[in-house]
Order: sequence, then structure tokens, then C-alpha cells
Amino acid sequence: MLNSLDTERDRVLVQLGIATGFRISELLSLRLTDIIAYDDVKGSITVERKHTKGKAQSRSIPVSKALQSVLQAYVSSLPKNQVWLFKGKYKAPLSRSQAWRNIKQAARKNKLEGKIATHSLRKSFAARVYKNSNKDLVVTKELMGHKNVNSTLSYLSFTKEELYKSVLGIGLEHDNAT
Repeated sequence: MLNSLDTERDRVLVQLGIATGFRISELLSLRLTDIIAYDDVKGSITVERKHTKGKAQSRSIPVSKALQSVLQAYVSSLPKNQVWLFKGKYKAPLSRSQAWRNIKQAARKNKLEGKIATHSLRKSFAARVYKNSNKDLVVTKELMGHKNVNSTLSYLSFTKEELYKSVLGIGLEHDNAT
């Protein structure tokens, strides 16, 4: 689907959404100064408190070396005076509605219409973090920026096969004291 997006800006937006779990409003509020790379190995992206849901606290997400490379190439192609990571018209950030239209158009090209939305990127991130963290809900909750684990649970769904596999190793224990 990435290749169906018309611009490098939109491709990077989708990749960043999938790799960080940021809400679309958080992604669109990112400034170039929000991207922090250090040690050439570890890096992070920080969303300022005023742009997070509930505005409770700033949120930093670690980013992979591969994503750092994508971001570095993208940022180096931008005009030196650009402020917003994802610029829309008239030096303002890309609008939420335009981001949605661009993703919807790419989904249509790939016969995925109705299956992908801007929030799908966040759901995909939650599912992958949950799986990669050995099903640690606390880690997933923290990276999603949730205050309550119940909010995180709403992002996760399980197939019948996953549920079945989760109980395969459970045996019956007998009380030998009787």
C-alpha cells in the first residue's frame, strides 16, 4: 500500500504511524525539532504535551534504526526553513482530513477500502507491541500513551486460534492431599 501513496510525505506519515502508534493528530503536530537521534543507534520522537490526548504529559517513543533512516532521508529532502514534519498548504501542518483522504485513496487502489483508516495505523502498532513484548499489557499501555490498561485492551483482538493456543499448555492439577 505504501507505493500507492502519491507523495513521500504520505509514505513517511503511514510508516511513522505504524512504527510509533501516534494518534493522527499527534503525527500531524510533529515539528522537525521533535525528532531526536542520538548515538546513531537509539533515537526517539517526542510529542509535546499540548498535542497529546488529554494533554496530560509529553510522550516519547523509541524508534528503530530503519525508521531513523527513513526519517533522515525524508527530512534531508525538506526545505531548510520547514517547521512541520508533514506540511500541508500555506506552511501549516497537513490537515487531518487531507491525511485521511490520501490514505483512503491508497487503500482504494489496493482494494482495501473500508479496511484501513488513519486509526488502523495505531491499532496495528498496539497489536505488534503487545506481541513483541511477550504480551505485556503495561509496556503496550505506556507506548500507546494510555492512562488506563482498559483503553489499551480495546485495541487488541484475538482469533479463535490464538485463544486456543493460549490454553494448550494448561493441564489439570489434582490435589493429592485427599
